[in-house]
Amino acid sequence: MIEGDATFTIDGVSRHLKVGDYYFIGSNVTHAVVPGPGGIIGLDVFGPPREDYLPRE
Repeated sequence: MIEGDATFTIDGVSRHLKVGDYYFIGSNVTHAVVPGPGGIIGLDVFGPPREDYLPRE
């Protein structure tokens, strides 16, 4: 989390995250996020890269 706070539910387990916290979501794992009242700015990193996020020509 870069800014804000949010509640993440990953594979049925909820966790409140704030600035500086991180999370891991495995492939094909059910997940949801409820941002706090001020919204959030986060950084997503995918490995390997997701084909559906790559630029199209």
